[in-house]
Amino acid sequence: MKAAARANDKAKLKEEEIVARHFPYGLPQPPSNAANEEMLLQNEWVIWYDSDLRMPLWVAYRFTKAEAKRKVYPRLDCFRRDPRLSDSDASLCEDYKSSGFDRGHLLPANDAKRNQAMMDNSFLLSNMAPQLGNFNQKIWMRLETHVNDWAEESGVYVVTGAIFDRNNDRLRDSDDQVARIPPKNRVGRATHFYKIIMHQRPSGVIDTISFLMPHDNRLFGANDGRDAYLKTKIASIDDIEEMTGIDFFPNMPAMRQAKIEAGKATALSKWFTF
Repeated sequence: MKAAARANDKAKLKEEEIVARHFPYGLPQPPSNAANEEMLLQNEWVIWYDSDLRMPLWVAYRFTKAEAKRKVYPRLDCFRRDPRLSDSDASLCEDYKSSGFDRGHLLPANDAKRNQAMMDNSFLLSNMAPQLGNFNQKIWMRLETHVNDWAEESGVYVVTGAIFDRNNDRLRDSDDQVARIPPKNRVGRATHFYKIIMHQRPSGVIDTISFLMPHDNRLFGANDGRDAYLKTKIASIDDIEEMTGIDFFPNMPAMRQAKIEAGKATALSKWFTF
């Protein structure tokens, strides 16, 4: 019994260390009516997973300058179910077969090149959301490239997630209202995706830039055109909180939180200060 208690204490301490690393202002809090949700921990990132939708609601990680520059391990496509989840709760490779949807990383493989285990685990299906091809391969990838570049400059915190709002009332749909991808109809299909990127200066001043994009299959031109589109999708954190019901910075002082979450970056470049 004592050994089991020590193991539990050690696991709890490890969990607290991981959460503290990736969430300097506390673990994001789900809405009060959230159901079927659980946290899946890795050393390098955290997943908030919905077992009814069989996909992550969000993925978050701290991405330091040193980590962003350490691109040692090449991408190895090894998509597979997450062994921590039961067959009924997990998404499976068969769910995506003939669905017309890509397996879209929420933690990008390009951000997981610092060690082999991280690269391998970034292909767990618990890190995947169904994404339409043009969205995943063009505009989403372009945004991921920007995040990687910003991390290389000065380090950032990132939260990436899915939104479900089929009736456009700016409120999260209940799980039973969410469309599922064919032909298995098990895995949820998001109506929007978002990214929140936070940079904290040595002085403690916080800079943020956030994006809220409809999940559609529109064609995108070259990178200049994609950047122009991304600029139109810059959002406030308040906008994202309204549509998800999530409190992203629960331990931040209220006045500071209100100011930061209401703010909205005006450009892709130079939105933070070293």
